[in-house]
Amino acid sequence: MSFGTVQAEKMTTESGYSLGAGNASSFKNRLINPSFLINQRNGTNAVTTSALQSSTYFSDRWYYYVDQTSKMSLTQSTDAPAGFTSSTLVTVLATDSTGPEQMVRQKIEGYNMADLGWGASGAKPVVLSFWVKSSLTGQFGGSLQTDTGSIWSYPFSYTVNAANTWEQKIVYVTGPTSGTFGTTNNTGAIVSFEFGPGYQAASPNAWLNSNSTTATGSQNLCATLGATIKLTGVQFEVGTVATSFDFRSYGTELQLCQRYFQVLMSGQYNDAYMATNRSSSGTTVSCPIRFVQTMRSAPTVPAPTVTDLRANGRYGDTGFTGGTTAINDINVRSCLLGINSPTASGYTFNLGESLYINSQTATSNIMTASAEL
Repeated sequence: MSFGTVQAEKMTTESGYSLGAGNASSFKNRLINPSFLINQRNGTNAVTTSALQSSTYFSDRWYYYVDQTSKMSLTQSTDAPAGFTSSTLVTVLATDSTGPEQMVRQKIEGYNMADLGWGASGAKPVVLSFWVKSSLTGQFGGSLQTDTGSIWSYPFSYTVNAANTWEQKIVYVTGPTSGTFGTTNNTGAIVSFEFGPGYQAASPNAWLNSNSTTATGSQNLCATLGATIKLTGVQFEVGTVATSFDFRSYGTELQLCQRYFQVLMSGQYNDAYMATNRSSSGTTVSCPIRFVQTMRSAPTVPAPTVTDLRANGRYGDTGFTGGTTAINDINVRSCLLGINSPTASGYTFNLGESLYINSQTATSNIMTASAEL
């Protein structure tokens, strides 16, 4: 039985597959934040592509990779097909006829797809399905790629039939028997949507030993000023049949995202941490910070500006007026915030006294931890 363009999820296994690895109902969709609902970095604020050939995240787990900057704006949108509440909106800010790459991508961690056996005989096929709404009609494209060693690509195409209308698309991908795909906490594969001219392949829908980001004849969205495209409900699942979307609770999706990125302190008076005054080449306030989720690897934690922090203890509650900050002892579960030679109005920092540290300013994301792939 089928509903629309997607077959109803089967209770029996696909031919040639047994229940177990690769067929579990839990975490059917190997992509995280597939409907762009979680955006710890930017909320509903638009992001303009500014970093050249760099993995810059505009939504949790999703990043852009471009060869020409300032061509696209990426924004969380509430326009979505029935059953969804969010999408990502891509808007062309300036035309780009040369590109070649103007991509939206997600890297799948190796642990989350090791059961597929990609890069060896017996590699399992997958289905990539998604919803798209574009101001332009015609053929568009994208690819699946390796991230290690010689590049292997699976360029694909899909057709937008009606402008400004939500349509679901399905791409069938054979299991690659060549190429290197990570199986631990490194990158397993990259899913990409190409909105520039891209590196076009004349033989799509097959694995190629080349950097091919789309199929020949695909639309260059970025050639049309003001053109828009929206994506949501992106699903990457094992098998040969596209099944119903793997809806997960908001809390579960947020926890999955926090393995790669989490906000430690944001907004005035929020996120208080216990600290202790100690002596080490002068007075130092030591503040251990426990991450809310064990991270993929020891993250990058930029030190906050000292005047963005507050002290709350024996002498009241006031903002720091001076001192320097440093982040030490970083691991997958915690880090240590140090405030060296601190000063605060009306405060005396005595050895051994305890206090709380929280945010002084209303600035968003005063402290973050990133362990992206």
